[in-house]
Amino acid sequence: MSHHPDSDSPITPPLPLAAYLPDDYLPVYGASLTPESLIARSAFVSTVTALNAQGETVEYELVALGGEQPSALCQVDGVRQTYTDPHSKVVVGDVAHPAEWFDWIARQDAAGHLSRRADAWYDSDEIERALRRAEFGIVAYAEEETACRNFASLEEFRVWLGDHLTATQVRATVAAVTRFPVGSDGKPRTEQFLRTWGSEAPVRWAAYVMSTDHDPADWLTPPPDRYQPRPWITLNYSGAELLHSETMAALPWSELAEHATLDHTDGSQADWWALTVEGTDYTLVFPRQYANVYLYTDGDGAHVTLSILPTERRTEDNRRRDRFERRWGSWLDDEAVLTDEEIGVAVAEAALTAALAAESEEH
Repeated sequence: MSHHPDSDSPITPPLPLAAYLPDDYLPVYGASLTPESLIARSAFVSTVTALNAQGETVEYELVALGGEQPSALCQVDGVRQTYTDPHSKVVVGDVAHPAEWFDWIARQDAAGHLSRRADAWYDSDEIERALRRAEFGIVAYAEEETACRNFASLEEFRVWLGDHLTATQVRATVAAVTRFPVGSDGKPRTEQFLRTWGSEAPVRWAAYVMSTDHDPADWLTPPPDRYQPRPWITLNYSGAELLHSETMAALPWSELAEHATLDHTDGSQADWWALTVEGTDYTLVFPRQYANVYLYTDGDGAHVTLSILPTERRTEDNRRRDRFERRWGSWLDDEAVLTDEEIGVAVAEAALTAALAAESEEH
């Protein structure tokens, strides 16, 4: 692909990529790219050869589009890509800002280099690999996150959960909660209060109520002087045996199924969805337009945590984490050798932080 959209009037060629990056832009740690790595093939098309997330060498092509705002398409080996916001995890589409696409390419390249490093532990046959990993105490772990609004139906969500839970003993299912009103007197019913409990933990009640009468946008908004709960389900296995489980800010599936109206078919028109883990009574109920699902697995799939959190909160958390990793990536990398300059800057920043903290305490 090497053209830009047709237009009756001339289109101003895009600026060099570096001109689109914010002044405080921090490079993606582990990527081997800079804005100058892109090669201009024409006034509107630039390409770069780099790694994809699996560590394979591919060709990226950026095609600038006309319009009042800078925008571009991206192709990988001729296949058009879809851009997902790295912080909110919301799928944006195939058109994004040129700086966003460059940063996306850099993140793919960094992930590819990390994948190649990890291959040293996974490049032999299964038995030998397991023995080597056991010798060094290495276990597989993974984390996945997406915005629930990306799922057009319950079935799409089921497929996503199934794909990412394949290597574990956990099987999750979802349903739409179409009706779960408060009582006729306007007061919440007992079964609508969120709870925290587990296989070895007593039930603790929270001052949060789940009802389809509530505005989904206000989900988990804390009252004054109260914390915002983090709904999750965590499970630990030994082989196929469930050793321990616990949940926070959840409802019992047995009560929800009895008192709420549920839809197990499409769910695309419902504001509220529910996720439950088979073999437990744990259920997380959430507004799909305002929630992210976060899945963490560890110990070769023996430990699984499923979290459903507000998209707004996750966006800020992910943005802060991303910037921290870019700034301190070399310090977090156990294979990196720090330069004298990096050590000097870190020492100076630590001294300044300590001085500011001491001054704050004095006043």
